Amino acid sequence: MRLYLICGIIFAVFVPCAIAAQKPGGETVQRLQNRRVGVVFDLARGTYDLLDAASGQAVVKGARAEVAQWASDDPAYDRTARTSEVRDELGSGHSLTVECAAAGKPSLLLEFRIYGEERGYVVLRSGWKNTGAEAFRVKDFRPLAGGAVFPGGGWSDVRTLTSNSGCNQAAVSLSPFARSGNNLLLTLRQDGRRRSLVLGGLKTADFTKWARTRPSGDVSRHAAASAALEASDPIGKLLEAGEIYLPDDSFYIDFLTPNPFAALEGYGRRLRAATGAKPSPYDFPTVCAWYAGCYHSHPNGPVPGAQENPARTLYRINTTPGIVEEMRKAREAGLFRYVRMAGRLVPDMYHTNNPQGWWDDAHWQRDGYYAAPYETSAKYGAGVHREGGLAFTYIQPTCVGLKSLISRDFRAQHPDWLCGKSLDRTLDYTHPAVQEYMQKVFGALRGNIDGLMVDYCDDLWQSEASQGGFHDRHATGAAFYRTFFRLVKDGLGPNSWLHERNVGQPNNDLTLGIVDSQRTSWDSTQIAPELVSRSGLRWYKNRVVIAYDMDGKSLTDAWIGRGWTGSDRDGRRMTLTMAYVAAGRLLLTRSFHDMPPATLHDLSRTFPYPSEPRSARPVDAFTHPGWPRVYDYAVNDHWHQLTLYNNTLPTRAETISVPLAGDSADGALGLRADREYYAYDFWNDRYAGRIPGAGRLVETLRPGEARMIALHEVEPRPQFLATDRHLMQGLLDLPSKPVWDERSGTLSGSARVVADEAFRIVIAGNGRTPKSATCAAGEARVEPVDAAHGLHVLVLEAKQAGDLAWSLSFQ
Repeated sequence: MRLYLICGIIFAVFVPCAIAAQKPGGETVQRLQNRRVGVVFDLARGTYDLLDAASGQAVVKGARAEVAQWASDDPAYDRTARTSEVRDELGSGHSLTVECAAAGKPSLLLEFRIYGEERGYVVLRSGWKNTGAEAFRVKDFRPLAGGAVFPGGGWSDVRTLTSNSGCNQAAVSLSPFARSGNNLLLTLRQDGRRRSLVLGGLKTADFTKWARTRPSGDVSRHAAASAALEASDPIGKLLEAGEIYLPDDSFYIDFLTPNPFAALEGYGRRLRAATGAKPSPYDFPTVCAWYAGCYHSHPNGPVPGAQENPARTLYRINTTPGIVEEMRKAREAGLFRYVRMAGRLVPDMYHTNNPQGWWDDAHWQRDGYYAAPYETSAKYGAGVHREGGLAFTYIQPTCVGLKSLISRDFRAQHPDWLCGKSLDRTLDYTHPAVQEYMQKVFGALRGNIDGLMVDYCDDLWQSEASQGGFHDRHATGAAFYRTFFRLVKDGLGPNSWLHERNVGQPNNDLTLGIVDSQRTSWDSTQIAPELVSRSGLRWYKNRVVIAYDMDGKSLTDAWIGRGWTGSDRDGRRMTLTMAYVAAGRLLLTRSFHDMPPATLHDLSRTFPYPSEPRSARPVDAFTHPGWPRVYDYAVNDHWHQLTLYNNTLPTRAETISVPLAGDSADGALGLRADREYYAYDFWNDRYAGRIPGAGRLVETLRPGEARMIALHEVEPRPQFLATDRHLMQGLLDLPSKPVWDERSGTLSGSARVVADEAFRIVIAGNGRTPKSATCAAGEARVEPVDAAHGLHVLVLEAKQAGDLAWSLSFQ
């Protein structure tokens, strides 16, 4: 391989050598490619193309790099390039780096990375060199700007999907032009061919990330768009004279994966790898003491003073004894037979002198949150753990305007630790003394406190990170923000759960690889179609890089809102279903003191939540004009779990029709047209038919209803169709999936049974009749359920909970 340094841009190439070509007129071109994707940089013009290597066609054409007001295509720049081998979180590959240098201007750096021979995406980085005699600060740069996307032919069936953070709405648009925090998708047809483009941030260190498509060329004729990837920060990065800066911040572009779902899921996997994100799964529900004790409080209305007096909250739930008692009540209600759970203490007192900043036993005791016999973090954690639960708590890291949340007495004691050394600012998380303090206070919680919610992150960004005044004058606002979360997570430990409530700002995935969950709603106990879609349209990130939290959900009335006419049972089951399918966490707003048996039953059918890093696709996102109504989780090629969500408001009965075979980009499930499929409806415990793969599943849903339907390819032997233990009908509650033995004529597997509770498995005989059933340590029997369709139910019961092996013989 040859190395080239051209215009300050370094390029890595997978081919045996880098190619310097001479165009007519003496223009030098630098090329780097593998078998699928290529980069061609024009050193004379300072622009580059991204290629489909198989066809040699430019898919992104005429792009440039920009740093603040400087651009790579400035005629004043001389451009050089070099290539090198690289190895990082995404694997092995090559990089091409270009440097653009000119007298009186900072040098610009642009790096491209391509991996392996078959990877069809490009990673970009950008930086600069301060060649002047004075320090200067850069607040924005664009490694991709002005690149024409999919040139050369007319576009049709255009869709864009944005991916903002927090409660900023993700949405599908018919316009080819959009701007989004983090990443966006453009998908379309060109000359009858499906094409998709994913633009996104990858690693984050110092800057927020933004993706954009905008008009370019003859929009009326070709719907042409140019693409841009931008990094920005309200403070910016300070470079000293002579300093070279190529940040870890990186970007991703994929223009070769035609299916939009596959393209985004590929991005999600690489985002997980690049950021090291392995969010601790919220496979359990959490009771929020603020919602249960203050917000809802008493049936006759809120208890006066409950917000400022934890002992006055309903059932004293917002105290350590109250949380331990809540775990006990959950156990008595039977929940722990199905899943563990967590209780979240919420010390959010708004007195001038409060626990914030101190974050220690003494101050939580002083304000009434810690009380005997659980008056320390160690005792609180031990009490909750003894009941089988997880102990969570809550902090506020900032000041809101002139109303401080960091305690006034703490700030008065440590004025040198504050941003700008101002008593109206929060802690300076770049200060070595503050970092040492944070390690101490949060390290003291490790092993006792399992999880923690960070509130008012919007203000941490707007009022603190965006204002500067840091001890480390080279730190950006994004770096300041990330440092706070890293300090907390490092203190709590890698197996903790850290939650970020950044509702509107910074509208960026700054904390991937650090936090485990992120709120997508303002304070609310309700559910609505747009809220479900906020995380549902980010399915490729949900549980992959972060768990989305729709905030508290009341299992009494979350569904009752504008235009609701459905039943409470359907509303409750819809709430539980869509929290499982589209979000990554369930926060309860009512105490187990008051949970009716029917509610407990439905809750138990949706837990545990999955620990696998993937979520269901909203398969009608690009075909249905409203919020998605069809979510598909492909367990494997033969088994799909399909969720139908009647989200029409005002509520009314709706018929939803889903094609089984066909392209998922067109709203189909991608099943085989030459096969047949069984459908079984979980909540209604109903056989929904045997459907040809070339046909459609057609279901009429009640007002506000959500249905979970198992689809199994029909086999030429007995097979299982569903279970009644869990919403996913066998995915999580059948640890050994049923296997047919033709020689003995038996179907066998194992079931994760609950003690003294019947476990039901729906079986299709497919021409054979069950003869006898056995299990290892309990009772097994077969009951007819739908003889006309050859369906039977295997019922298992045992005195002890655990994985129960079973066998069903046929004649």
